[in-house]
Amino acid sequence: MTTLVLQERQYSTASDWAPRADVVETESGYQLQLDLPGVKREEIEISVEDDTVTIKGERKLNANPDTYHRVERPYGSFSRIFLLPEFVHRQGIEAKLTDGVLSLTLPRREDTKPKQIEVKVA
Repeated sequence: MTTLVLQERQYSTASDWAPRADVVETESGYQLQLDLPGVKREEIEISVEDDTVTIKGERKLNANPDTYHRVERPYGSFSRIFLLPEFVHRQGIEAKLTDGVLSLTLPRREDTKPKQIEVKVA
């Protein structure tokens, strides 16, 4: 079984954070899900290059930082980089943002899907 591998991410400022991610293997490939509550679709950038998928974005404060008495939820820019197994069909990757969860579908190439072989009686 091949698994997705999370690379080290680079920290550039103190406000950077990493959204939590789940990787689920399915019969047709992988599902990659990231928790992004409060992040708008237009604040997310997804790119596929060679053997990686990169998800970048930013969660912004809703008001002037000086008006906050307590800030426990992370905000600022984020970047997650995942290595893709060679059997992922890069052109078939799809992304959907629903209820604060970003879901990426990472399908298998057809030629790498398991095949059922019929046993014939002679």
